[in-house]
Amino acid sequence: MAQLAANLQRTYVLGDEAEYPASTGAVYEGSAVGLTSGYASQLVAGDPFVGFAVQGCPASGANGTNTVTVKREGRVIVPISGIALTNVNAPVYASDGNTFTLTQSTNTLIGKVVRVAGTNLAEVEFKAGA
Repeated sequence: MAQLAANLQRTYVLGDEAEYPASTGAVYEGSAVGLTSGYASQLVAGDPFVGFAVQGCPASGANGTNTVTVKREGRVIVPISGIALTNVNAPVYASDGNTFTLTQSTNTLIGKVVRVAGTNLAEVEFKAGA
């Protein structure tokens, strides 16, 4: 590619939501979502994290039949067993769509602890591609 030599009108996307083609399995609202072979599904450890489902979708017979809408960045309250005040700023990982941990292992990084929100609850600042 080369530098522009004239004005070029681009298409900009506003907001922090995105829509992805879904895999054959159901994706439920509130689930952490990952990509497998380009299709969105409830996250499995090691998947690239693309956000939290704000609108789920039912199971289908073929990949790409449905789409799932995700919130790509923001703050969310999630359960983390044993979370403590000393864990503020610690990285948060997901091992599936609803299991969150401070343990890296083969899990997927989703963000960091902002504050302890209650017993075994943390406010997490998340960002797709973190």
